[in-house]
Amino acid sequence: METGIIQQIIDAYHNYRGSSYYVLFFFCALMFLLFTEKKKTIRLILVYSSVFLVVLFMLPPFAWLVTKILGEEIYYRTIWLFPIGITISYCAVKLISRQQSRAKKVSMWVLLVALCIYGGAFTYQHSDFTKAENSYHLPQVVIELCDLIKEDGMNVKAAFPREMVTYVRQYDSTILLAFGREKLLPWFGGDHELHYALQDKVLDTKNVARILREQECKYLILNEEQKLLEPFSQYGFQIFTRVQNYVIYLDKEKPEL
Repeated sequence: METGIIQQIIDAYHNYRGSSYYVLFFFCALMFLLFTEKKKTIRLILVYSSVFLVVLFMLPPFAWLVTKILGEEIYYRTIWLFPIGITISYCAVKLISRQQSRAKKVSMWVLLVALCIYGGAFTYQHSDFTKAENSYHLPQVVIELCDLIKEDGMNVKAAFPREMVTYVRQYDSTILLAFGREKLLPWFGGDHELHYALQDKVLDTKNVARILREQECKYLILNEEQKLLEPFSQYGFQIFTRVQNYVIYLDKEKPEL
């Protein structure tokens, strides 16, 4: 078990660090402050607390306890406790202020800025980032769909495509989801009949309609290219409207299935 926990600690560190050098910069800054910082409050708040958190993170018993309570996938988040940004920034200011002449201060500033640029990555080049379509920074089609199905002062339940479930309640909390983000993350576990039923290449319309009614879902949103075994209209779900390449089905009645 101990070998597995140690490997988990190593993996958590590598997953958090990625291709950046900022964690390395943090450790270098920490060592510099450990030997040069004279102010007791700074040593206590910034240096000693950081050393304590780093040691705690590397302790197998602590890793085992956190994993036992929160799960293995959550352990890397304990690194979020490290004051990486403020430690690097404080160290940089201290290095610049230690220079005697203006020219040396400027040279040190340029060097540190160059190191920060080299050690990081341009965030907006990542494939997960796209240009914002609106002030909400959410896909415009999600906003249009929500505006069509929401009811003032009332909650309404809907089944959205899995690619949209992380956005809906960021925009409108009165729209209840048939299944949410947890069904996209494998470590949450559990089964969800509707989620899996909607992943079929050809939807079993009768079965989906049954599950929707059991969960009291008023709306179903599907990609218009989704193939259906039978029309939803046979089971009381009528096409409410279309938005871009999505179809909104509305439960107009509740026949026995």
